[in-house]
Amino acid sequence: MDKGFENMALGLTRRGGIRQMTEFKQEGKYLVLKWEDIEKCLGEVDKKLLEEMCNCIAANRHYYGKKDNFYVVVNEDEPYAEQVWKLIEQSETSK
Repeated sequence: MDKGFENMALGLTRRGGIRQMTEFKQEGKYLVLKWEDIEKCLGEVDKKLLEEMCNCIAANRHYYGKKDNFYVVVNEDEPYAEQVWKLIEQSETSK
């Protein structure tokens, strides 16, 4: 498994914007789970295990002084997804 479960908002999102020097690179940084899929696909024991994993990750972030993150999620099959990527790229390369 990849990084955090903080954002329970399915699709394994395998891309995320990151800046390297002045070059923009799309990179898999996040795992996004849809609440509806969690409810439909997981039994009570698995939901409890997922909750415990999320709590462990959150506790670790707090221990190291990291703040809670909140995200805006766009499904890549949306017609406006490419526009969102362009906005992210513009923002990241202008830093």
